[in-house]
Amino acid sequence: MYLTTQLLCMGPRPRIQLTQTKADRVLEWSGIALLLCLWAFAVFAYSRLPDIIPTHFNFKGVADRSGNKRSIFILPLIGSFLFFLLTLINRFPHIFNYPVSITGANAVRQYTLATRLIRYLKTLLLVLFLIILVYTYFIATGINIHMGTWLIPIIIVFMFVPVLFFVVRSLRSSKSV
Repeated sequence: MYLTTQLLCMGPRPRIQLTQTKADRVLEWSGIALLLCLWAFAVFAYSRLPDIIPTHFNFKGVADRSGNKRSIFILPLIGSFLFFLLTLINRFPHIFNYPVSITGANAVRQYTLATRLIRYLKTLLLVLFLIILVYTYFIATGINIHMGTWLIPIIIVFMFVPVLFFVVRSLRSSKSV
């Protein structure tokens, strides 16, 4: 009931066609390039992998599950799905949740910040998938590198610090309007 009431009180938000900045285009093309690299590396690695490869790693970077080498394509498949889903969703910034009320005066700025955050997170997600894919290849082929315990904190920082940064910018830019 509360959610329905909240949505009804929100009112219609402006639907604006945003112009991508150079930074937006760089993020978008970086994501496309990373997606292609993800697929290219999976195809490259497939013929060089043993029949059984690690498919999951614990927090220390130690393989704790294994599976068929075809599972090397799981990350590129998930990465492609998420990339295209987030790209599609990014075309409708008026449906996002914002920390401020969206008005005609602040819509362009708020939508720009939100869509840029989605592009950043989309690109970062593909970087992380590529790191995991390369790490899987190294471990499966006997090249002993240690991911260590540093990867999880770095992932957390790279995912949550930008979200906090964009929320703070969103709140600050709403006060200047």
